[in-house]
Amino acid sequence: MPFREKNAWITLVTTIVVYGGYFMLVTPRLLAGGAGPSDFFGALSAAILLIIVLNVVLTIIASIIDPKGAHEPRDERERMIQLRADSAGFYTLQVGAFCAIVTVFWWRDAAITANVVFLAMTFAEIARAGRSIVAFRQVSL
Repeated sequence: MPFREKNAWITLVTTIVVYGGYFMLVTPRLLAGGAGPSDFFGALSAAILLIIVLNVVLTIIASIIDPKGAHEPRDERERMIQLRADSAGFYTLQVGAFCAIVTVFWWRDAAITANVVFLAMTFAEIARAGRSIVAFRQVSL
C-alpha cells in the first residue's frame, strides 16, 4: 500500500470516528433548540484538537513503518489521484454549502447553520479521502 494511500485511510477513519462522535453528541442538542453557538465551542474545539493529534501521531507511525514512501515525491499518477480526490471533495462541499444556505432560511439558528457548514466540510473531507482510496485501489488492481 503506497504511503499516500495510508494517509488517505488515516484521514478517512479519523474523520469518521472523531467528527461522527461530535455530530452524534451535538445533533440532539441542536434539534432540541435553545442552544447557542457557545454551547458547541468546547466540543468542537476538542474534536478538532483530537483529530489533529490523531492524524499527526498516525502519520508519524506510518512514516516510521515506511520511511522510503514517506519521502518520495509525488509521481504523475499520485498527482492525478489527488486532483480527482480534490474535485470530489469540492463538489461535495458545494452541495453542503447549498444545504447550509437552506438552513439559514429554514431554521434561522446560527448554531444549526454553523454545524451544517462544519458537516459539509466533514463530508467533503470524507469524499476526498474516499475518492483517493478508490483511485489507489483501481490503480493497484
